[in-house]
Amino acid sequence: MSRGFAGIDGGGTHSRILSFTDSDEGIVSIGDSTNIYSVGLETAIKNTISLIAPLSSKLGSVCLASAGLGRPEEKKVFKRELEAAFPFIHFHLCSDAEALIAGSSGNSVCAGLILGTGSIAIRLTSDGHAIRRGGLGWRLGDEGSGWFISEQAVRRTLRSIEKRDLSTTLLPIILNHFHLDSPSGLVPLFNSPELEKSEAASLAPAVIGKAVDGDILANDIISQAAREAALLVKSLFSEKDTCPINYPLVLAGGLLEKNSVISQLVKTQINDLGLYPEFIDGTGNALQGAALIARSINKD
Repeated sequence: MSRGFAGIDGGGTHSRILSFTDSDEGIVSIGDSTNIYSVGLETAIKNTISLIAPLSSKLGSVCLASAGLGRPEEKKVFKRELEAAFPFIHFHLCSDAEALIAGSSGNSVCAGLILGTGSIAIRLTSDGHAIRRGGLGWRLGDEGSGWFISEQAVRRTLRSIEKRDLSTTLLPIILNHFHLDSPSGLVPLFNSPELEKSEAASLAPAVIGKAVDGDILANDIISQAAREAALLVKSLFSEKDTCPINYPLVLAGGLLEKNSVISQLVKTQINDLGLYPEFIDGTGNALQGAALIARSINKD
């Protein structure tokens, strides 16, 4: 008898498992958090085992997708404990971003670009591996993201005041956004550990609006952001393994999903780099994607 498969979306508060077996098709169950950053490694493992246990005799593969499982060192101990608890199940652990991309494309072999507060590009391969580019955080990366656009707007506006950059009308919206009276207040704010990255990144739509209105500095910033995002996508492929025409590429994250200006700029820049993928809107979810990945690695 063939064994089924299941995907888990490991949320910070609750987790969901979507299982497909001979007797039960597409059943969703809810359990406690399986995110190591929310509840710690030991509790996350315990909660995952509790979620799988009632179905374990029916499963041949499980994909656990969580924001706490993006890198090899984060997966190693977690996977070892799961394999010890369920030796007959084949496990795949991945980030929620990987599962979101698979869920949006309906294909476990695809690529995706996520632009929100931060940025990351991921390619899912036929052997169940993921190639990641970006996702380094605001100090080392996040090129093309809402944070990138906002930080560049503040940085380059201050340079413009000193006649070291393009002229701009961005200053009033920047000061209003951060509730400041003068440009000098931006210096301690952006050098303070108390600055919330998400608060800063939320300036991006206003910068994009200024670009649409014709501000030359804002336009240069969003063009640069789109170029950086396109380079993230290109870096997923090597010269020997180029991106085929019509290869599925999911465009996800708030900046791409809610702003048609950035979305179109990114598509144009990707094409300008000689890539012609099938662009797919990121409308799926991580639970569906995790189940799709689990199905693709099911060996029973």
